Amino acid sequence: MTLADSSNRLDQNSQPAGVPAHGTARGGSTAGGTADQQLFALHARLCELVPEPAERATLLKLPLSVDEAWRDGRMMPVLRAQRKSIQAVVDRLEYDAR
Repeated sequence: MTLADSSNRLDQNSQPAGVPAHGTARGGSTAGGTADQQLFALHARLCELVPEPAERATLLKLPLSVDEAWRDGRMMPVLRAQRKSIQAVVDRLEYDAR
């Protein structure tokens, strides 16, 4: 192993969640975008339907700090894990708005 190999691994391990490592293939997105982009869009839609952060946190049964982190693009594993519950809340709110 060379020093260059070592630094590449260190760079990859130090990447924040949701940020691709250097040299990671980009582009070639699918019609719907990447899964994380879809999650951000889903959370943005929830923010449109429920503008108050405290109310969103209550609907999702999560601490307010989690919603704030998602708006800043952090805590992606938690956002991914909550995808179905966020989708259910958005679907219910959109249905009720009709």
